[in-house]
Amino acid sequence: MAVPARPVAGAVLDSAWGQVAHDAVVAMDIQAGQATGFATGGSADASRTITFARPFKAGTTPVVVVTIYEIGGPTNRPYVAKVNGVSATQFIMILQSTSGVGAALTFTANWFAYGERA
Repeated sequence: MAVPARPVAGAVLDSAWGQVAHDAVVAMDIQAGQATGFATGGSADASRTITFARPFKAGTTPVVVVTIYEIGGPTNRPYVAKVNGVSATQFIMILQSTSGVGAALTFTANWFAYGERA
């Protein structure tokens, strides 16, 4: 949705202006998703490029948060979810073994992105 221009003082209100919220949120976009079957190879890290369904505003980088469900109990806790290479169109999600001794596992990784609407 295009963000309509704010009306100038004294101008008749355009109907498009009345259709949107009048605060900073109107120019923002929220997207979320899930990467299933995210396989790690023992102590090796795993990564996957995630492409946004709707690109954010060109030249901006949205805030991206990633998380994983714990599976297998305490022995698999050395894994953390990380983000790299964030752009308006995609980011790289990385599952990293912080101890180098993690098991070969398959995770479901979740992500959330918040940034300026294109």
